[in-house]
Amino acid sequence: MQIDQIRLTDLFKNEKTGDADSIISGTNTQKTTEKNTETLREISLDSPFYNKNRLKQDTIADQLEKDMQRGTDETALMNQLAVYANTTSPEDLQKMLQDGFDPMDTDVATIVTVVDRIKLALAKGGADISQMGGLSQDKIEAMTGSISVANQISNQLEEMDIPVDENLQKEIETAVVKGEELQNPITPDSVKYLLSNEMEPTIDNVYQANFSAGSAELGADQQEYEVQDVISTEMREQFASVIQQTSLEESPGLYEDCQWLLENNVPVTGENLTYLQQLKGMDVDLSAQEMADIITDAVAEGKKPGEAVLFPEDSIMAKARDAYDNQQQQLSNLTATRQRDEAWMLLSVQANYALLKKGISIDTMAIEDVIQEIKSMEKEYLSQVLGGETVEQTQENVANYLDFSEKLQEVKDAPAAVLGQFKDIAEATFSQLHQAAHFQQDTYKEAVRRYETLWTAPRKDMGDSITKAFANVDDILDDLNLETSEDNRRAVRILSYNEMELTKENIQAIKASDTQVQRMFKVLTPAVVTRMIKEGKNPLDMKIEDLTEMAEDMAQKDGAQDSEKFSKFLWKLEHTGDITPEERESFIGVYRLIHQVEAGDGAAIGALMAQGTDVTLRNLMTAVRSKKRTGKEYGVDDSFGAVESFNRDSLSITEQIEMAFQTNCLKEAGEDMTPVKMKEFNGEDAYLDLTPEQFKNQLAQMNGEEVARQEQMQETQYANETKEQVTRALKSEEQVYEILERNDLPATPAFLNGVTEMLRDRNEMYRKLLKYSGEEITDSLDISGLIEDLIEDFGEAVKTPKEMADAQRKLEETAENVMKNMLVEKDVSSIDVRGMKLVTTQIKAIGKIAENSETYNIPIMVEDQVGNLSLKIVRGSEEKGLVEVAMDMDETGVVYGSFRYEAGEISGEVSFEEKNVQEIFSQHMHLLAADMQEATGLPVSFKYSWDKNTDISDFYQDKNPGFETTKEENEVSTKVLYGVARSFIHSISEII
Repeated sequence: MQIDQIRLTDLFKNEKTGDADSIISGTNTQKTTEKNTETLREISLDSPFYNKNRLKQDTIADQLEKDMQRGTDETALMNQLAVYANTTSPEDLQKMLQDGFDPMDTDVATIVTVVDRIKLALAKGGADISQMGGLSQDKIEAMTGSISVANQISNQLEEMDIPVDENLQKEIETAVVKGEELQNPITPDSVKYLLSNEMEPTIDNVYQANFSAGSAELGADQQEYEVQDVISTEMREQFASVIQQTSLEESPGLYEDCQWLLENNVPVTGENLTYLQQLKGMDVDLSAQEMADIITDAVAEGKKPGEAVLFPEDSIMAKARDAYDNQQQQLSNLTATRQRDEAWMLLSVQANYALLKKGISIDTMAIEDVIQEIKSMEKEYLSQVLGGETVEQTQENVANYLDFSEKLQEVKDAPAAVLGQFKDIAEATFSQLHQAAHFQQDTYKEAVRRYETLWTAPRKDMGDSITKAFANVDDILDDLNLETSEDNRRAVRILSYNEMELTKENIQAIKASDTQVQRMFKVLTPAVVTRMIKEGKNPLDMKIEDLTEMAEDMAQKDGAQDSEKFSKFLWKLEHTGDITPEERESFIGVYRLIHQVEAGDGAAIGALMAQGTDVTLRNLMTAVRSKKRTGKEYGVDDSFGAVESFNRDSLSITEQIEMAFQTNCLKEAGEDMTPVKMKEFNGEDAYLDLTPEQFKNQLAQMNGEEVARQEQMQETQYANETKEQVTRALKSEEQVYEILERNDLPATPAFLNGVTEMLRDRNEMYRKLLKYSGEEITDSLDISGLIEDLIEDFGEAVKTPKEMADAQRKLEETAENVMKNMLVEKDVSSIDVRGMKLVTTQIKAIGKIAENSETYNIPIMVEDQVGNLSLKIVRGSEEKGLVEVAMDMDETGVVYGSFRYEAGEISGEVSFEEKNVQEIFSQHMHLLAADMQEATGLPVSFKYSWDKNTDISDFYQDKNPGFETTKEENEVSTKVLYGVARSFIHSISEII
């Protein structure tokens, strides 16, 4: 006897409000409203049947990819990403930033994949991936109401890389309370309920079973698994067949359990029989430790606390821990040192967990096979980030990425002595550097010699030996009249490794090569390498200098990184205590100096060197200010000999090397400079007279415990804020996702946030642009009359798509210039910079929308207040078309116009939210009609009305115009449609 599975089907109905057609002509009337009730969708909710061996779960990245491939609608994608946002910790986002991925400017699919990979990478390193501080003790006690359980959950939460927000706190509280109320042992009626409804033994399900099965009021002694006294021979044979399908040992009790299943209309299967044994033996009276374990494991597995399975040993995380214990025992059997080292690096509880989630059974796998699976999983993540147009291209991209990443790490780990083999490291290709590094490393290993690595990351095992081996370095530097800096000491060591002459020139050359390579290491982040590979660039064949410059350019991303870095610096400045206004101004001045020198590729440093002036921060400030005044490539004031220009070729080879070195030092200082460290100088006189090299070295030495504590605290706080921004953006409404997808805009948190804010307040974008541009004329940028010029440009451009595109480009250039001005001159806050970055994102979005669909966002001025007017052109075949115009300002309320071009004439409707605006407009109807007729050469008729319910919230949504649309331009249609738009916009500007 087989019972069909039970399915719970809910029928959802939606009450949809629709407006009856109502046109006002001559008199004002109110619109009527009709309510239509229609079936929205039918949803089938299949409860998952519990099977402890059915562990396969896709990562969120995998699921996202599958959903996108089968055309998941925006609602499903939006909900999935919102859930993901709640499971991504600030530490994950902080690591993303370190890897070169700006969470706000990275599309959501890549965020999903990269964070999954970050968690795996951290697991591979055996690192503690749970630096979340957890909840405070008071919060946990208040949340759970039980001190003992609160302590256990607190400890468990601190081990999870899961952010805990208010919703999760409430869910944990509910799960704990339910868990404490579960009836033990579980009653037969509850067991029947779970089996019949194919429900897992989770806290929520068992709690529901207790109270839904009607057995909660009965004591355990009143509940028995009663069956008929006699089991027929025929049924016994069938039951025996079922028992043989299980791993259970045959016993009379099993036959009775089969009979019980049959009598309670539960399918008699091996799976159900096994599950019944588990449920009968289940102890739901869990200890505080067990309750904490199952809840935190559930959250770690991407489930809700109430979905915690009441078999602690059957969670994926528990299996991952067991597998890790077994793997540690197997490690002793590995004889190959390299294989053992690789295993130590890759194996961890978290890595096992990631494999188990993908359905890979690792309990019987050899360590070598587990390692290969981990590597394969990494390739899967890479294929999602590096995906090409074809499978073959994706595979090639992944292979190239892994090949270069491996070689990059080998170069980092190579002996620093390899630098001595190159006369000019900047001209060497990366492949040449790798080959030399590989050979040098093999030479040292054969000689069993320890060495100083090329990458200057700290090596605890080398510090003492290097100091002892080169105890006389400072004496050598004193004899050469060189500063006893760490850069000079390292250069002496590198020369000594290669038995090269210790001269001032050689030391200077090695220092320049070293800083060039260190710079390359820092800018070749995973994000940059990913972009290079996807764009078909081969880093292996590029010169070191060209590779570094390309990496820096890619990292900038049209200035987005500059604005983000400046905003972060200002944020830290605002969150550093006891900063005086003078210190703030000075710190920002140094930051901007570094930015300007870097933007000029070190020309300011060369200008000072060309006239024999000390290259200090103070002198560099004078030089960059003089450049702005002269407007020439470079100039300095009279005290420096009035050098009006700078030519790199005027410097000697030695001076050019020194210029490159100091430029790289300043770049390194800029990345290490923080308000906390700047305060350690105790006054600007302590740093303004330093050279870039000295400034960099002193910043690097500020690594005391208190400085580190303050900086880590700020990094954590900033990551928390970033997390909130990303989460808020990913939870954008469905309409926003639709707009991005329809217009081929990247679904990044920045664009999600930008479009959301644009729909919320259509006028704020131009108001902020005007606010941040200011009214003054600065030394570097004339931004006077900004909005007036843009309004005039757009007014003239409403003729053809090409002219509108030109006006849009000018708008984008203006926004970029305003942002640049903020970076170098204006007194701004971090909020200002973020606000302007939002504006630039919005302007890019409207530019893409205009390019894709001839839907424009035009600046307009009404009563000295700036706002926007939205315009949509819809082209039809056979000289048909539609023009929609929408405006919403405080001064006018909502104004919406729709004009149809068909059969050689123009007809339209205009609706006003505010009655006084409609009355003003009605007095000038003849002017609008005349302008429109003159612009199109066609007869014009339209109606207008006052309707306080006028709404333009759906302006950016696709609507059926009633005719076949086309994107092909037609000269006649262009003249008519843009003529209608231009005349209406002109009339609005003149009348209102």
